[in-house]
Amino acid sequence: MKTFIIVNPHSGGGRTGRVAMSAIAQLRVAIGACDVAFTTRPLEAMTLARAALDRGYTRIVAMGGDGTTNEVVNGFFRDGTAINASASLSIVSSGTGGDFRRTMGIGDGIAASIARLRDVPARPVDVGHVRYVDAQGMQHERFFLNVASFGLSGDVVNRVASAGPSRVFGGRLTYVLGALSALIRHRRVTVRITIDSHYDNSADMTIGAICNGRFFGGGMMVAPDALPDDGVFDVVLLRATTRLGVIARMSELVRGTHVAHGSVQVARGASVVLTATESTGEPIRLEIDGENGACLPAHFTLRRHALLVHV
Repeated sequence: MKTFIIVNPHSGGGRTGRVAMSAIAQLRVAIGACDVAFTTRPLEAMTLARAALDRGYTRIVAMGGDGTTNEVVNGFFRDGTAINASASLSIVSSGTGGDFRRTMGIGDGIAASIARLRDVPARPVDVGHVRYVDAQGMQHERFFLNVASFGLSGDVVNRVASAGPSRVFGGRLTYVLGALSALIRHRRVTVRITIDSHYDNSADMTIGAICNGRFFGGGMMVAPDALPDDGVFDVVLLRATTRLGVIARMSELVRGTHVAHGSVQVARGASVVLTATESTGEPIRLEIDGENGACLPAHFTLRRHALLVHV
């Protein structure tokens, strides 16, 4: 197996860069010879992964956070089609959030990730695909492994992304601080949600999440029953409530108990369409695997078993 490692040295507040050489040495002991490249700018991990697959590498290792993994996953596809359906992804989680590795049962820290890669076969997982617009109305598309969400959570990620030094507080605390800041200015959004052919409804929403994985926001269990290989999204909808109600639901999100509350609904399907039903003058922001820049309207489709992952 020809292996290529893509390292984001800036992830985890620069922690990945500080431990990268030691981690690479451990990887070479665990999985054998491999080549390495370091990213220097946003979206470069996607370009590096795509180029490595074109050159015949069959295993790509993403070393960084959820954003790095997302970029690498997008590098596995070109024009919506897998470059090499037999190529596989390995994840060495060292970023701020680590949400997808929680779903996959990988412990915290680089050593835990590497330990799970020794002699572990690749298994097929589902991949989400979303078409969306940016704040200027330009159309884009993206693949994702974990969670995309809108409403308050989209506003939070937008704030966290511009928080700079506050990201050193860690994934969950950074998210909570961003949530409290966003909540002060947050407005309810009215969104029409269509899921396959069995759900079509418009409602005032505080948070909506389209989930392939279970966690978002640095360890909040937004979709406690989601499975990344079952062929459907878990769509978690938190209907508009008071600010105190939102704070209560946020505390329940940590444990995944929010789904028992009457203001929360969970539905499942392989196709999800989100459309704003009223114009507020402000875009409804959509975060995708913790990355900002996307807005509604958006159309999600699940690609069943579209990627091999070593977990």
